[in-house]
Amino acid sequence: MKTDNPNQQMEMPLDGVSANHWDWVHRLIKDVEDQEQREHLIGLWAQWKMASRQFRHVEFSVMRKGRPAAADLAFHRSCLSGLLSIGDFLLMGISGITNQEECKKLGFDRNDAAAALVALRHNWEEWHGFTHPERMAEIEKRIASLNGQSEAH
Repeated sequence: MKTDNPNQQMEMPLDGVSANHWDWVHRLIKDVEDQEQREHLIGLWAQWKMASRQFRHVEFSVMRKGRPAAADLAFHRSCLSGLLSIGDFLLMGISGITNQEECKKLGFDRNDAAAALVALRHNWEEWHGFTHPERMAEIEKRIASLNGQSEAH
C-alpha cells in the first residue's frame, strides 16, 4: 500500500506472523544490548582499576621513595587527571544501571568505586592541590626526616 504522506508508516501485512512476536524479539534484542552495555562498562571499570593499581605502584617507587623531578610531577599530574576523569565518567555510567545486584555479580560495587575515586582525589590534593607555604615547608621537613636527610641543606 502506497502513501502520499512520507511521515505516515506504510502498512504491510505480516502474512500470519503476529506483530506481538516481533515486538517480543525486539525487546529481547534490546535486553541483550543493554546487558552488553552493562558488561562493557563494568569491563572498562575493571581495566580502570588495573590502571589505577599500576599508577599507585609507579607513584610509590618514583614519587614517594625518592625526590621526584619536574617531569615526574608532570607525568603524575597528567596520569592522575586521566584516571579521575575516566573514573568519574565510568561511575556515572554504571551508577545509572538500576539493577545493582547484577552489577555486583559482574564484580562492580558502587561503594568501592566511589571510595577509589575519593582516594585519587585526596592524592590529587596531596601532590597538586594548593598548600599554604608554611604547611608545605613542614611537609618537606617531614619527608626529609623520613628519607634520613639532614635538615640543614
